Amino acid sequence: MVSLKEIEALPESNSSTVKAGRLQSYTDSQKGYPLRPKETEFRSVDEQVIQKEIIDYLRSRGAWVVKFPAVNLVGSGPNMTLASTVRGVPDLLVCYRGRFLGIEVKAARKGVRVSGEQVAQGELIQKAGGWWIATYNLEKVKELLDSVDSSL
Repeated sequence: MVSLKEIEALPESNSSTVKAGRLQSYTDSQKGYPLRPKETEFRSVDEQVIQKEIIDYLRSRGAWVVKFPAVNLVGSGPNMTLASTVRGVPDLLVCYRGRFLGIEVKAARKGVRVSGEQVAQGELIQKAGGWWIATYNLEKVKELLDSVDSSL
């Protein structure tokens, strides 16, 4: 499981707002923290495929899961436009055994990063008493649920 502290502690962040290992404010989405999967864990599948695996597993364990959309459509017909949702909200919002979990899913590819906004939202979730992880595989989610189970 990749924790918020591990992500913040990574030495090679290209975020201009990281100071002494703490995120001071939201950063541009193209900047962020490398998730660093091992090369043996690289998969040539889209993030949506990994998300579906995770959602199916979460539901099999009795979790309530919502996939948070990256954008919303506003208006109709020729006036339809895209409007951003809250930046950095985790891909999956989960309630498992009475606990709130935020799960940011990334494709396991070289150069994949967790954005500054995502880290900031993770920090807010943890400060509110929830659990947050960034992951690129189902195994990390299994570890998270086992951690929740052992904390009860």
